[in-house]
Amino acid sequence: AMLVTARPRILALEPGEGLHAQDVMDFWRPNYRQEALVDGKYSAHMYMHTALKCWERYAAATGRCLETIDKFCYHLPFTRMARKAHAHLLKNARGREPDAAEVDRHIADSLHYGRGTGNSYAASIFQGLACLLDHAGDDLSGRRIGFFSYGSGCTGEFFSGVVQGAYRSRLLTERHRRLLADRVELDYEQYKALFTRRVPTDGGVHAFPRGRAGPFRLAGIRHHKRIYERVEDHLPER
Repeated sequence: AMLVTARPRILALEPGEGLHAQDVMDFWRPNYRQEALVDGKYSAHMYMHTALKCWERYAAATGRCLETIDKFCYHLPFTRMARKAHAHLLKNARGREPDAAEVDRHIADSLHYGRGTGNSYAASIFQGLACLLDHAGDDLSGRRIGFFSYGSGCTGEFFSGVVQGAYRSRLLTERHRRLLADRVELDYEQYKALFTRRVPTDGGVHAFPRGRAGPFRLAGIRHHKRIYERVEDHLPER
């Protein structure tokens, strides 16, 4: 969870953003399908195209150039996508190929958690921020971070924020590392059972087996209502 306040203690969002939207079919789910469809190469192309469009509009709206931004966090369907998009942005904004060291300096510290968790969809850009703040060796107080958010279909936004002075006292670095270290590995059959499970739609009373290690879980459904519980509790009496 993330608290948004008028007196931020980690990052102060700045006025000014760059937006781009376009009607494309790169990742979509027809109403008659349970699973989504994806055109992978086209989706990667649209991601990079949208990142550049959003950057150009952000720069025009704020008057800022690349040199005013110290670090970048990207939406992460997978970590290589961020590397490709950032190299594409630098090349087109400057008219020359960037070197790998510059790309790493801008984004590498934001990629570690995403590499371990895979795509977390809408959360990935802020997972990247937490990762960056947890892993950056330098003090980032007063430094500007650029963010690119992307959604297939497609929409994108580039915005920025300034890291606050006492941010390190607010980090949960060890907790984040424990969450990753304490994950439970699933075998193929366990994963398949979770993946193919469908939520009942008949409005009856259904209890679900325990299948996660977190403090809360979806315990069942009763008369079209979801029932949540702490893992040490039990589904309420029927």
